[in-house]
Amino acid sequence: MKAKGVIFLNTLEFIKFNFGQDGLEKVLNRLTFEEQELLTLKIASVMWYPFDLYLHLSHAIIDEFYNGDINRARDFGAYVAIKGAESQYKDLIKQGTTNYVVSRAHQVQETYFDEGEMLTELAEDKKMILKLIKIPVIDPVHLLRLAGWMEKALSLSGAKEVKVDYEIKEENGKKVVYFNGDWK
Repeated sequence: MKAKGVIFLNTLEFIKFNFGQDGLEKVLNRLTFEEQELLTLKIASVMWYPFDLYLHLSHAIIDEFYNGDINRARDFGAYVAIKGAESQYKDLIKQGTTNYVVSRAHQVQETYFDEGEMLTELAEDKKMILKLIKIPVIDPVHLLRLAGWMEKALSLSGAKEVKVDYEIKEENGKKVVYFNGDWK
C-alpha cells in the first residue's frame, strides 16, 4: 500500500506549524536514516511513497508530542483536511453540503492512498456511515487520521459538533472498517 506525497508534505507542515523546526527534527530523529532522507530531500506531492513511511511518521509524532495518545492522530487528519480545503478540495468542502461531502469520500481515499475503497453506506440528515474495504493494512493511527479528516471536512462544509468514530468488523473473512459520524 502507498500514500501520496501531498499527505507527507502536509504532515511535515503540521509538525512545523505546531512544534517548530526543532519539533520536526525530533520527529525525524525517531525515523531511520533512509526515512529521514526521503522526507527531507525527495517528497513530491504527486508521487506515491510507502505506506509504512506514512505510519512511521504518524507514530513518531504521537510518541514525540502526545505521549502515545493515538487519538491525537485526529489532529493531523484535520490539518490535512484544512490544507485540502485550501487547494484540491476547495469546491467539494466549502461549497458542498455535508451530504455531498460524505458522498464524495471515495475521491479522498483514491487521492491519498493507492489501495482501499471508501463506500458510502448512509448519507442522510446529520448522519453518515462510510465503509472502507480492500485495505491490506489496518492501523488505528491511520483510521484516526481519516476520522479527523472527516470531522474537519464536515465542519468546513457547515456541520456543527461533528463526531466520527470507527469500528473494525469481519465480513466474508475480510476485515472492513466502518466510519460512523453524526453532527448538528
